[in-house]
Amino acid sequence: MTSRGLVVGNWKMHGTIGESLKLVTGMEHHLKAPVELDVAVAPPFTALYSVGITLQETQFHLAAQQMIS
Repeated sequence: MTSRGLVVGNWKMHGTIGESLKLVTGMEHHLKAPVELDVAVAPPFTALYSVGITLQETQFHLAAQQMIS
């Protein structure tokens, strides 16, 4: 069994909730995830819930950033 690749787009803490939703909505309408890869986005913490709801019925996954102090 071969493992699938994973590509994650992390935009750190840049952007508002509205900007994050605009980005993932654009991805949803204009991009197709490659069959051999899983694709995830890691939006700012403040946008996790909204982006997660938006991605529920798509081929894209939600990721979160880890912050270590």
